[in-house]
Amino acid sequence: SPVTFTLRKYADYPWKVTVNQIIQRDIEADGMTRHVLDQDSRTVIIYMNPETFDAENVNIKTLNLGGEYGEVSPDPTTVHDFTTSRTFLARLNWEPEGQFREWRVFAYPDPESGSEATGDAFAMVTRATVTGSCTSGSTVSVEYKPQSATDWQTASDVTVSGTKFTATLTGLRASTAYSYRAVINGSAGAESTFTTAAEVALENGGFESWYQDGDIYVPNASGSSFWGTGNPGAASFIGNLTTPTTDAVSGQAAKLESKNALIKLGAGNIFTGDFSLDGTNGILHFGQPFTTFPTALRLYYKYTSTTINRIGDEVGSLENLRGRPDSCHIYVALSDKSEPYEIRTRPSVRKVFDKNDANIIAYGEFISGSSTSSYQQITIPLEYRANRTPRYIVIVCSASKYGDYFIGGEGSTLWLDEMELVYE
Repeated sequence: SPVTFTLRKYADYPWKVTVNQIIQRDIEADGMTRHVLDQDSRTVIIYMNPETFDAENVNIKTLNLGGEYGEVSPDPTTVHDFTTSRTFLARLNWEPEGQFREWRVFAYPDPESGSEATGDAFAMVTRATVTGSCTSGSTVSVEYKPQSATDWQTASDVTVSGTKFTATLTGLRASTAYSYRAVINGSAGAESTFTTAAEVALENGGFESWYQDGDIYVPNASGSSFWGTGNPGAASFIGNLTTPTTDAVSGQAAKLESKNALIKLGAGNIFTGDFSLDGTNGILHFGQPFTTFPTALRLYYKYTSTTINRIGDEVGSLENLRGRPDSCHIYVALSDKSEPYEIRTRPSVRKVFDKNDANIIAYGEFISGSSTSSYQQITIPLEYRANRTPRYIVIVCSASKYGDYFIGGEGSTLWLDEMELVYE
């Protein structure tokens, strides 16, 4: 049954913990098109390719009804006659010796199956993933071409596991309609189509556009709110943390400087989103609307690292960072969360960005504690975790990696220029 715990800090936070038992039961047989498993009735139906189905000669490869480490009797690979249902005894590995449960297994020709493989495509900008079902034991390839082309190309990356296949199509062009088809045992299936996503440039990635709102420097063209900084919380009493500079690769660049804000450190920062004040603390929203699929973030950076001499309140084990070199931090993420991420720096309600959040589709980061005397070009690859379409892009750059905790070194400075999204 669920167990409730109370986490007590500045308030009481109830947590309910529920344990769900997940048992991996794999089923594979030659000629299998699909299977249905009912754990409650302990029944399995194996559907076979009707063109090759022979009820007296079924060849089962895997039937681990007791899970990966359980026990099944008799050995399923020795049972071939399925003219009627067959009974197997299965035991989970943590159950007592001799405690078996009966399972009934049926084998039928699949009335929904044909000889063709089927597939669905998930298209990005320069690549697409095709996944689908096929008859077990089949040889599968996937062909594709621009709809306007005549000749087909064959995907070089195709994997088949049981009745499932996955193919990766590469070298595609942005905003282009493609045809594709699955080929099983040399027989081409029906054609389907997809259109690749568009390449979208990063707004003001060269940091050429700035304007001033009173004393506050804003790294956007007038009327835009794509980039945010912590300047609204710092400009009036310690000056801007992020400013334009002609010390650049080309034109202007962004200069992010960590400063002593008397009662805490103000870390130089820039991010996609917006900033508002919560007393002397900040409420930030990370993310701007974005629905396409870059492969990397490329930019020029220069960095001066100073010794960490400012530590915020209630930072736990991060107190040990005092006296170490400060580090800059640049990260990029794609998220399908329904709204931007809210970040709060007030210690009693602190919320920081979690790169392992379930809504993060792709992520990449760069961290360095070394000073550089000149600009260096870096490319930060985006590692994709799921085939889902993003809603927001999050780019965060800080002269002090732990600035959310008001930790860093006074004078740590990060210069950024010529930032762009890569589509390869």
